[in-house]
Amino acid sequence: MLKLHVPVLFTCTAVVILTFALPATGQQASSADELLAHAKSIYSSSGSSAALPEYEKALTAYRALGNRHGEAVTLGLIGNCYKHLGDRTRALDFLDRALKIKEELGDRLEQGKTISNIGLVYWEAGDYPKAIDHYNRAIEIAQELHNGQLEGSALNNLSLVYDEKGEYKRSLEQYHRALALHRAANFREGESDALGNIGGVYLLLGHYSDAVDYYRQALAIDQDLDRKPAESQDLGNLAICQAAIGQLAVGELFAFSIDPNSGVLWPRHFEGDALSIDVTCYLPSSSRNRFFVFDDCD
Repeated sequence: MLKLHVPVLFTCTAVVILTFALPATGQQASSADELLAHAKSIYSSSGSSAALPEYEKALTAYRALGNRHGEAVTLGLIGNCYKHLGDRTRALDFLDRALKIKEELGDRLEQGKTISNIGLVYWEAGDYPKAIDHYNRAIEIAQELHNGQLEGSALNNLSLVYDEKGEYKRSLEQYHRALALHRAANFREGESDALGNIGGVYLLLGHYSDAVDYYRQALAIDQDLDRKPAESQDLGNLAICQAAIGQLAVGELFAFSIDPNSGVLWPRHFEGDALSIDVTCYLPSSSRNRFFVFDDCD
């Protein structure tokens, strides 16, 4: 089964103010923050490989300032990049270092985010017991903090394990819980991805009309938010459903390009400089699994 993985990045609104013996000037702190913002922009537009050296610059700047929070944030983001590039050893190394600093700072919300991200690394490695353990730890922290975004995101990621194990009834229950939490928190990216994952389960079960309904809801949100990779997946999965019920020739909408940095499939009108390939889909062989990689904030 071809899996289309798109990380959902969101920036937390909480501000952690740290006091040091030699505080940085506003200009220095602004410069470090600008480096991090630039790295995130490169990540969004060009993928992990291009973003890594930019994140390293931000990491150096935060360390020079003695800004432990900024250091932890950037370490986590570098770990996420290595996860996307398939280097799980380095991903775990950087995420573990980020988690250690966040524990030292006592930042429970950021700990929960990084713990959830570590769970994703284990999920991708097929180590489901460790993945489940980390997701449940993140859920406990979220419930402790009454943070719906974190809880919904961890529930979404936990459901991916149930999908892999073929426990679709159980995964649907958790996806719907995640959907309700994201809607209550007005977290539209999370809402879209929960909708898309619910559609993916129905697609795998052959319930194409239900899948179309959820994919269309996800597409409307992604178009409103201008989330091009997610919109690409929505359109591709809708095409699969339409082909399955005879409304579309199988190959009609399956001319995609693949971004060599991020591995994201794009319709040709979104391709930019990506490498063009043709993808032939044998029904029902494709579904979208969306997981949450936190933009620290991470």
